[in-house]
Amino acid sequence: MTITDDFAENFDRCLDCGVAAWRQREGDRLVHEDFYVHDRLWDSACPDDDVEEWFAAGTKFRGGRFVMCVACFEKRLGRRLVRGDFTVPPQDMFGVPPSERLVSLWEDGAGERT
Repeated sequence: MTITDDFAENFDRCLDCGVAAWRQREGDRLVHEDFYVHDRLWDSACPDDDVEEWFAAGTKFRGGRFVMCVACFEKRLGRRLVRGDFTVPPQDMFGVPPSERLVSLWEDGAGERT
């Protein structure tokens, strides 16, 4: 794939609503909503995504071809995400903190994954 200016500018746009999922304003600070859920859950909400697998330095990676914001992912899923849905906790990404919404899903959503 050739990285074009358009791709570089829009690589983090939610497929459904177009919001920049990894670059959002929350008050006066920049935050992200980069989240990782279990593969079965992603596949059930995003059957139109072609997940690719690759190896680098002996490690297996998986990644989809598009990005979803939390709100659109939950809309596709038909329910609110809970802590058990996530594979990793929200954390800083390149020095940008996670949104309060993403953190609250982790802290308040202590339910089991379905």
